[in-house]
Amino acid sequence: MHEIRMFELEEGAQTSWRVRRPQILQLVDGLAWVTIEGVPTDHWLGPRGCVELPVGSRVWLSAESSIVRFSLLEGRESVSEHWLFNRIGPWRLFARVFWAQWGGPKRL
Repeated sequence: MHEIRMFELEEGAQTSWRVRRPQILQLVDGLAWVTIEGVPTDHWLGPRGCVELPVGSRVWLSAESSIVRFSLLEGRESVSEHWLFNRIGPWRLFARVFWAQWGGPKRL
């Protein structure tokens, strides 16, 4: 079973956390700068950009646009080892889990 958490940051805001379980960070909206402890390069993420976060590392995320919305997909096993992740990729996995939990777009 996986858990998805959604977050929002305003421009110039920063946050950091220690990764305790396997996670994928996915940007939903905006631009963000991501630094991961122990990884030699930083990441610029735009909408639908994602990065796997190693367990035990510290992550710093800075909002570089007016509003940054991002999600964290957490699971018990390494997300990249999950058979569904390898079959359909991170964005499609996120979309399937998101729509399964909260339903698709609502028609008026």
